[in-house]
Formats: sequence, structure tokens, C-alpha cells
Amino acid sequence: MYVEQERPTVKIFFRDGARAAELLRHVGYGLEEEGIPFEATAAEEPKAAAELAWEASHASQMEVGIGIDSEHVALHYAKLPKGRPLFKISVRSGEEPLRTIGTNAGRLVKKLPLKIAEGSN
Repeated sequence: MYVEQERPTVKIFFRDGARAAELLRHVGYGLEEEGIPFEATAAEEPKAAAELAWEASHASQMEVGIGIDSEHVALHYAKLPKGRPLFKISVRSGEEPLRTIGTNAGRLVKKLPLKIAEGSN
């Protein structure tokens, strides 16, 4: 008997908004550079990026999640406490820091050294 299983991916939970597609594209470029598959899902409730990232990391078999709201992009690892993402940057940081968040998500999965994201908290 064949049972279809969900493909392991980095989960991205985002709040839908005017810039959501653009932000997802730049974060996705970083994940693609690292060769890591991802799945983006619009959040049903308005939540902050750090909380979305934490929830995404717990929904991911890879234990890595990214959250995007109208102000921030956050990267979380499931083994870290809620509200303590690895990185959190402003959505106005520019294309390169957004890509770096995606790159770091991929590197976290592969257990490689992380890059410093400009403007990260």
C-alpha cells in the first residue's frame, strides 16, 4: 500500500498584503540558492512575524520556519523559545537582507555557518 507523505520543506507563514509576493520572492531566492524546498502559506489570523516564524518552524519537518508580517521578516528554529527568533529584520531592509534570511534558513537546515543579516535584531 502506498501512503503519500508530505515532502519536507521550510515553512513560510505570511500575512497577506501589498508587498507579500515581493517579500516571498526575495526570501525564496535565498532558499533556492541553498537548494532547500519551501512552502508558503497565508496566515489565517493577523500575527507578528516572530510568532508566525515560530509556528512555521513547528509545522516544518525541517524545524525551520520564516514569518512575514507587514513590518518584519523573522527566521525561527523549532528548538528555540517562542518569541526568540534567530533573526528579525525590517521589510524595508532591502533585497539582500531578505535573501539572506532565506539563505540562513537553508544553511540552518544543512547545519552550515549562518550569514549575518544586515539590520537584524
